[in-house]
Amino acid sequence: QKAAVAAQEKERKEKEKKGAAKTLPKAQGKKFAEWVQSELRKLTGSDDDTLGEFLMSLHSAEEVKEYVMDYLGPQGKDFCDQFVIRKNMDDFEVVGSKKKE
Repeated sequence: QKAAVAAQEKERKEKEKKGAAKTLPKAQGKKFAEWVQSELRKLTGSDDDTLGEFLMSLHSAEEVKEYVMDYLGPQGKDFCDQFVIRKNMDDFEVVGSKKKE
């Protein structure tokens, strides 16, 4: 059992190193969600909240960048940069740069 617990702890720490998102306090999370939806409405012209909700569920800056570029293209770059900063992701360097292994 000790080995299993140690393995789980190691896995948790690895996820944190790879950019796992910090949990936002409820009030801050609500403000962030409102900002996300507002910005996406400006970019897409749609009131559909699906993309914003999905992006908020992601745990790494690289995942966010990949999906924003797929769905919004180059026009979403500024939104993506601000999204990552505002979500306060761990291990944030520069969205778009490859992490060195």
